[in-house]
Amino acid sequence: MGVNISSPRLAATVSGASRPGRETLGTISGTAVDRVMAQMLKKGGIDASDIINALADFPFPEVVERVIKKYHNNPKVGIPPFKVDLSRELIDLIVCANYAFVKLAKQGHNNPVSINYLEKIGMPHLASIYGAMLADVDYVTMGAGIPLGIPAIFQAFSEKKEATYNISVIGRKDGYDMKFNPKKFFGQDIPDVKVPKFLPIISTDALAKILHKRIRGLFEGFIIEDPRAGGHNAPPRGGAKDYGERDEVNFQNMQDIGLPYWLAGSYASPE
Repeated sequence: MGVNISSPRLAATVSGASRPGRETLGTISGTAVDRVMAQMLKKGGIDASDIINALADFPFPEVVERVIKKYHNNPKVGIPPFKVDLSRELIDLIVCANYAFVKLAKQGHNNPVSINYLEKIGMPHLASIYGAMLADVDYVTMGAGIPLGIPAIFQAFSEKKEATYNISVIGRKDGYDMKFNPKKFFGQDIPDVKVPKFLPIISTDALAKILHKRIRGLFEGFIIEDPRAGGHNAPPRGGAKDYGERDEVNFQNMQDIGLPYWLAGSYASPE
């Protein structure tokens, strides 16, 4: 799920191939989609036109107008930096990008689509998730951390309330609470949004137990990624130099939890 590795076009193709008994879920790489969309708009051409068309139904047209006016066919314009308190300009870009990418992934079929985020890249989560929910995203997957606070974001936005997400800050023991209130930000009534289904990405059955205990009933199951999977960056358990038995998932424990799970990375083959 690197930057734009699973593009909206690829996600649409995968979801479009879903059939009863052979379900597939197209998943968009949600990492840095604000940067990706801005670069596409700056370059112009077909990709930019697709984005502009995808934003045609965005419920706050004045936001879209600002974003397109700044970036479209303007290759030298800069993109706002990330700070703990996001600028209005950056939030505009993040919300629009996530909305556009989900809309593009939903084109050409009627099947569910997902978007993937990395928990450790926490600053854009609130605006990203809200943009995806505005576009009626069906699933959210998340790994690279322990995403205990994500279901509460879904719930807050579905109730048209302010959402909070705590991010780690070096030198600050309790981290920092990011906040986003869509009604206050957009300054008007906001549309209803549905709660997407949530699939945490985990690498140990111990984490599965923690998530099941602390956010029970708020997610659909697990995606299990072992050390052989591309992109897995958790260090070996217990301070070991190499991955070993302690890093192996106990699948009996997973079955005892009673939720479905999917195996990601190194399990598939051409056969």
